[in-house]
Amino acid sequence: MTIAGPALPFVLTMLGPAVAIATCQASPGAADQRTARIYDVQRVLDRIGPGFVTPGPAESRGVAKVDPLATQKPVLESVAAMVRAFVRPELAADEEVRALGERWLAVVARGEQHAWIEQCVATTLAAQPPLGRLQVEVLTMPEPAFARDVAAALTPVGKVAAEVTVLPAGPAASFFVERLRAHPEASVLPVPMPEAGVVLQKLVPCSIAAVQQTAYVRDFEVEVATTSFTCEPIVDVVQDGFTLRATAAPGTAGLGLALHAEWAELMRPIPTSTTTLEGSIAPVTVQLPQVRKVQVEATVELPADSTVVVLLPALLGKRCIAVLRMAPAAADREKVLGR
Repeated sequence: MTIAGPALPFVLTMLGPAVAIATCQASPGAADQRTARIYDVQRVLDRIGPGFVTPGPAESRGVAKVDPLATQKPVLESVAAMVRAFVRPELAADEEVRALGERWLAVVARGEQHAWIEQCVATTLAAQPPLGRLQVEVLTMPEPAFARDVAAALTPVGKVAAEVTVLPAGPAASFFVERLRAHPEASVLPVPMPEAGVVLQKLVPCSIAAVQQTAYVRDFEVEVATTSFTCEPIVDVVQDGFTLRATAAPGTAGLGLALHAEWAELMRPIPTSTTTLEGSIAPVTVQLPQVRKVQVEATVELPADSTVVVLLPALLGKRCIAVLRMAPAAADREKVLGR
């Protein structure tokens, strides 16, 4: 279907059942090889798993769990970051990839780059061997101990530790991880995931969550009868902990990863407020949870068997450190089909 206007031709095409593309360009110059396309990647987003959730404390059992990914828009942002970082040929300064709405990618690029994206999306939806398996460890420690022992081990004296550091495979990386685990002030945050790691498929986001859910009294429901007055507490759930989204694609020198890590801390004890309800003189107490969050977003290219150390910013006097390792997929014959 083609809709032509005085200055803006607009073409809608279909690449089989995999992805719909809208192409448009307003009066391009003679030497301008760029076109703007809208890619519908809903079928890619549909393949993300539900993630893994750590059960909360006893008082939250029986309350509905909160999905770490409330919407798919953050996942789309991860796909956009992956394409932006690893599309070939590389994007020039006047070319870009942006997430649009909840399911589209808007791309201004040359023909070779559009061909790369089209092929990448098409192969993502076909049967394919995994790119590897992602293994994740998460630790927290007090900020002074982090600055003294961890930051100093990762950076030269006088330098600030980078949010993301890639450690090449070898004894030095293994020694760093072993010392980090054994640090007397480090606390391990359990990450429920398969022992072999989470399977990474090309351009398919995966979600890993190590979170705690805490029930709290948000409000009261009042029932007034002729001779009686009752109020029932309304219980809700607040969530904190560590979440990671990772999207992978083959790179020129290894595996490309787009990472979004977030660490949230619930202030404990939960602040309260005491008031009276209409029609009653008896006081009631509601809880007012406050959750603080920090996050890191990055794209990295990993040589085989390398380790990634993600340092989230300090939060409430503590640091969260995520150690990511890629297990090779050479012997992994599992194939995943699009859902």
